[in-house]
Amino acid sequence: MSGQNLTKNEQLLAQENSALRNENAILKEQLALLQEQLDWLKKQFFGRKTEQTSVIMDGGTQLSLFPEENEQAVSVSENTITVPEHQRKAKRTHDEWMSNLPVKEVRHEEDDPVCEKCGAEMREIGEEKVYDELVYVPGEFYVRRHIAKKYKCKKCGQNP
Repeated sequence: MSGQNLTKNEQLLAQENSALRNENAILKEQLALLQEQLDWLKKQFFGRKTEQTSVIMDGGTQLSLFPEENEQAVSVSENTITVPEHQRKAKRTHDEWMSNLPVKEVRHEEDDPVCEKCGAEMREIGEEKVYDELVYVPGEFYVRRHIAKKYKCKKCGQNP
């Protein structure tokens, strides 16, 4: 009986093997077809593009856009018109076109400036323009100029 079991098992294994081989062959064909489609799509998307046509008529000649009757050369008129050279205006910079806008200053200063190092009171030594900001309120533009005060410590001379 064990001899018959082996033959039945061998037959089942042989059938399963042939089924798997057939499935493998089908999958390989599908993979080849899909790879071919992918290559074509890549060529269409990433490939070289040109406006030239590759259509050539019988006899190796390309179609003409004009009928054969009009192949005679058209003489160019001897009358020429001279057009004066065009002068372009220089482009304006931000500073140039913002210079005509009204300016509203915003001053940034401390109430009681104190030195972080020694704790002494600091005195004002000047101010500096930090930046200009273009502001749009419906119907108007203006420049908001931010100005910061500069301070110096009376005792240690430390600038914050």
